[in-house]
Amino acid sequence: VTHFCLPQLLPLLKHTTSYLHEVFEFYEEILTCRYPYSCFKTVFIDEAYVEVAAYASMSIFRSDEWVLKGISGYIYGLWMKKTFGVNEYRHWIKEELDKIVAYELKTGGVLLHPIFGGGKEKDKYVYCSEMILQTLLYEISLTIT
Repeated sequence: VTHFCLPQLLPLLKHTTSYLHEVFEFYEEILTCRYPYSCFKTVFIDEAYVEVAAYASMSIFRSDEWVLKGISGYIYGLWMKKTFGVNEYRHWIKEELDKIVAYELKTGGVLLHPIFGGGKEKDKYVYCSEMILQTLLYEISLTIT
């Protein structure tokens, strides 16, 4: 793992990346496979146009993007539970459920394949769909274990 930043951002970089190796280890353990690339680089930029931009050697785009993001969000939740404990994890789940309830009260529910004109309405739908899948996987894991 290699990190890049401007000299004045070095203390922030050290703090931000101090647990990155544990994140990699957790994901490799939970997915039972190694990270597929020989290196991983992070670049910290002051006053960037977007908060985070992630890239890899391959990107997958599909219409059911919410499924992929929902599963990755669920795995993130497992990491959160391992790292910060059950209470923090449950608090995160509750916050996500509150967001879903607020969205459904406003719009009348989430459809799996709606038709949109685009814009913020679609972005909000995709976000809520991801949260619904994450919480569904959480509920399934409670039933199984």
